[in-house]
Amino acid sequence: MKKILIIVAIITSSLFGFSQDEKPDGYVLIQNYWLQTQGGPSSYDFNVFLTGKIFGSEKFSFTGFFLAEKPWFEQLLGVTYSPNSWLSVGVSGGVENNPALYRLGASLWMGKGKTSWLTLFEKGDGRKNYWYKSALTFETAKHFTVGGLVQRFVGLGPYFEYHISGKANTNLRLAPWIAPVYDLESGNGRIMAGFDFKF
Repeated sequence: MKKILIIVAIITSSLFGFSQDEKPDGYVLIQNYWLQTQGGPSSYDFNVFLTGKIFGSEKFSFTGFFLAEKPWFEQLLGVTYSPNSWLSVGVSGGVENNPALYRLGASLWMGKGKTSWLTLFEKGDGRKNYWYKSALTFETAKHFTVGGLVQRFVGLGPYFEYHISGKANTNLRLAPWIAPVYDLESGNGRIMAGFDFKF
C-alpha cells in the first residue's frame, strides 16, 4: 500500500509541470513519523498530501490526502479557497477503513511572514470517530522552526524543526522534526519524530 501511495504522489506531482524558472502551481508533501509512548509500544505513520491550482486559479486549489498506518487507512479529496495571501479554508471528503466508509474534513490556515497557524479537523461515522490537529509555528532562523501543536491520539507539546530548502521558485524542502508531547486523553507522555519531504 505504501508503494502505491508513493507512486500516486510522484505521478500527480509530474502533472503540475514544475520548472526551475517559474513558481510551482502546487506541491506534494510526504510525511513519515514515529510515535513512542512512554512505557508502551511505538507506531509508524505515513502520509501524502498534494495540492494544485484549479484551472490556474489564484484562489481555488484541489487537495488530496492519503494516510496509511496500522490498522488505519483513509483518503480525502477536497477544495481549498484562499481569498488572500494570509488565509486559506478547505473542505474535503473521502473514505476510511470503517464499515461506514465515509470521512469528512475541514482545514484553516493563516500565516504572515515567518508565522503560520494550521488547524485540521476530520469526522467519520460514530460519535467518537473524530480527529483534530492544530499547530502554531514560527521560523526563528534560516533553517529552524519552533512552535507548539495539539493532535488527538498524540498529545500536546512543543515542536522543533530543521529544514533544508531547494533553489528559489521551487517547493523542494526536507525537514526532520521532533515533538515531545503529553496526551491529555490517555495521560501518556510521548515522543513524536519524523521528517517531511516536499516537492
